[in-house]
Amino acid sequence: MNSIRTNAMSWAMLVSSALGFGALSPKLNAQTHIAQFTVENPTGNTIQYQVKWGNEVWNSYAVQPHSNMRQWCPTNGRGEVGGPQLRFDYVCGDTNISNKTFNIDFGWSPERFHYEFKYSADGKYLQLCKIPDAPASVPTPAIGHPID
Repeated sequence: MNSIRTNAMSWAMLVSSALGFGALSPKLNAQTHIAQFTVENPTGNTIQYQVKWGNEVWNSYAVQPHSNMRQWCPTNGRGEVGGPQLRFDYVCGDTNISNKTFNIDFGWSPERFHYEFKYSADGKYLQLCKIPDAPASVPTPAIGHPID
């Protein structure tokens, strides 16, 4: 089992070295080598969004109705990873692309770093909420301020 873990860790270090992370966040757990967060879609519609880690390119994803997706990225050999950003078209029902971009909190547990899409009460806007650690808490708006 140790050889499997060692091989997996070596693979993660190789991949992360090949990716060449730009701006790096503070060190995390260097033994795990996977930084992650979860995006949930409790709505009845497929929601498309994009994620990038550090200075990497934007990658597109679609989370199906009533499901979630784990976003992850291997760390470099020093346990560092470029912080993720998530963007999506937040104006519903029009043909324009009106992206909002958020800096995302991340760590080793996707359950602890959990985000949820929600529609505004009037259904005109899509929102991103960070789900607090405490299970009985009400979702709160995503961390920080939108970048654009």
